[in-house]
Amino acid sequence: QAGNAGRLDGFRNTTHPGFQKFTERNWKIVAELEKVAAELGRSMPQVALNWVATQPGVATVILGATKLAQLQDNIGALDFSIPAALRERLEVVSRSPAPFPHSYFGFEIQGRVTGGATT
Repeated sequence: QAGNAGRLDGFRNTTHPGFQKFTERNWKIVAELEKVAAELGRSMPQVALNWVATQPGVATVILGATKLAQLQDNIGALDFSIPAALRERLEVVSRSPAPFPHSYFGFEIQGRVTGGATT
């Protein structure tokens, strides 16, 4: 989490709204991915690629390997299954927040807008 207090502070991609990769939400996703990968005895890239490749409607994934070892690791992404309980953990942590107007209003107002339903 160097972006929170370290060498990435002030880096243009941490402040420009179009490049907000180093967000608290993204760090939570990475932390959960790390836990799931450890539980499966797999690398984080393998779990991430497997999870994305097995999502409904996904036809392909694009690998970004620059070394043979990375390519070999990435290829191993599809020779295992992620159990439903672990898949659910990844889905929960990476779920997109509700879009506007729900993101604009506080919890009390959201209840009125949605008729008491949670988003």
